[in-house]
Amino acid sequence: MAVNIMSGCLLAVCLLGRFLQAFSQGEVFRRPPVASTVFLRPKRANAFLLEEILQGNLERECYEERCNYEEAREVFEDEAKTISFWTQYHGDGNQCLPNPCLHGGNCTNRVGGFFCSCRPPHYGHTCELEPPEEDQEKTKPQYKAPEISECPTQGPGACHQLCTADFHSYRCSCTAGFKLQRDMRSCQPEVQFPCGRIPDANSSVCHHGNCPWQVSLINSSWVELCAGVILGRRSVLTTASCLLRSGDLRPSGFYVQLGNRKVVPVGALFLHQRFQLDQHDFDLALLELTTPLNFGSALIHLCLPSKDFSENILMISGRTGMADRKGRGQNQELLYMPLGECRNQLSVSHPLSNKMFCMRRRKGSGGGSQDTPTTASRNSTGPNGANVTEERLPENSSLSFQNPEPPGGGVCGGLVPGSAVVTMEKGTAFLTGLLMSATSDCDGQVFTKVSRYLNWIRPRLQAAEKHMTAQVSLYPEMR
Repeated sequence: MAVNIMSGCLLAVCLLGRFLQAFSQGEVFRRPPVASTVFLRPKRANAFLLEEILQGNLERECYEERCNYEEAREVFEDEAKTISFWTQYHGDGNQCLPNPCLHGGNCTNRVGGFFCSCRPPHYGHTCELEPPEEDQEKTKPQYKAPEISECPTQGPGACHQLCTADFHSYRCSCTAGFKLQRDMRSCQPEVQFPCGRIPDANSSVCHHGNCPWQVSLINSSWVELCAGVILGRRSVLTTASCLLRSGDLRPSGFYVQLGNRKVVPVGALFLHQRFQLDQHDFDLALLELTTPLNFGSALIHLCLPSKDFSENILMISGRTGMADRKGRGQNQELLYMPLGECRNQLSVSHPLSNKMFCMRRRKGSGGGSQDTPTTASRNSTGPNGANVTEERLPENSSLSFQNPEPPGGGVCGGLVPGSAVVTMEKGTAFLTGLLMSATSDCDGQVFTKVSRYLNWIRPRLQAAEKHMTAQVSLYPEMR
C-alpha cells in the first residue's frame, strides 16, 4: 500500500513539473508532427509504475531492451546463475569447450571469455609459456633422499654376525643356530653344532691344513674330480663345471669323501640352470647326500652370510680369507682384492664379472708359484655300487686329481676347483666363495662370489635338508 501511494505522489510531481515547463515555453500542446512521436515508444511491461522502484524483471530488462551484465545480475541476484544466463544471452557460449588451456591447465568459463589456471612452470593466457631451463632448475624442488646408516665394522657397536642397515640406524641379527644376546649385537650358539663353529674352542680351526668343512668329490673309479664345502647334514656345494666335465651326470656315479676318508654316496644333483661350459658365471652345483652327516670337531658346516654382510664386511679389500690346502701344511691365507685391481694386476685367462672376485697370496704365507698340482697314483677299485651309504677308503688306497680342462689351467697351492674360501668373523666361519681358476703364475685366484647366488642356493639347501627332493627339479631333467 505504501509503495502505491509513493508511486502516485512521484507521478503527480513529474506531471506537474512537465506542465510548468510547457507553460513557461508558451505551449500547452505540441504540434501534430511532434506530438505523434510520443506513440512510437513501445509499451513497457510495468504500466503506470517506474522501473527503478521494482525488482529486476527478465522480460523487461533483457528481452524488451538490450540489457547489460549488471541489469541481468539484478534479475537473478546470484553470480553463478547470472554467468550461466549471460554466456548464452551474449552469444559467446561456453568458452572452455574444448579446453583451450595447454599443458594440463584448468579452464574456467567467464563472461566474454575464459581463464586458465596453469600448472607450474607454465604460464600465459593459455599456459603456452614456460621459463628458461636455468630458471626451472632454480624453482624445481630439491629432493633429499633419507640417509641410510652404515653398519659399523669395528668397535663395540659392531655386529658379531649379520647387520642390516636402516634409516638412521642399523640392526644386528644372527644366523640359524645362534641367538641374539641382550646387548643386541653378540650371538651365542643355541644348538650343539651351529654353522661355522668348532665345538672344541681350544683346537685350531683347520688342523694341518684340513678344514672340517672341506670335502672331495670323487667318482666310482676313486678319481678326485674337485672339492666341495659342507652347508648342511645332507648338502655339499661345489662347481657345476666339475660335474659336467665328468661325462656322467647320474647321481649314483658320485661320492663325497670326508676328512676321515669315509665316503658318502650322492643322492641328487642340482646344477644351476644357466651355467654353460663355455662360460664362467653360474658355476654352481648343490649335492644332496643319501644319508645325513654326523657333525663333530672334525666335521662342521659353514655359515651362509647375507649379501650386504658378505660384500661390505667379510670381503672388504685387504681383509684376509682362509682356504683349505688339502693337507699340505698350514692354511693358505689370501687377501681380498677389488675387481678393478684384479683386472689390472693379475693375469686371468677369462673375463671377470661382478659375480666373481679375486684374491692373492699374503706376503709370507704358504703357497705360491712354487707349488705344484696335487697328483697321486690312481686306484682302480671303487665303492660297491649305489647301495653303499658310508664307506671308509682302504688305508693303502690313494686318490688322483683329474679334472679334464680345468677352468684355471691348473691347481695352485693345494687348492683345487671348488675349494672354499672363508672369512672368520667373531669366531664364526662364513663362506664367501668357491675357487674357479688361478692365474698362470699362481699369484692370484678367482672365486665365484657366493653372495650373488644366495637366492639360488637357499631354497635348494632347505629342500635338501628337509629331504624334499620331489619338490625341486633335478638335473638333468628329461622332458
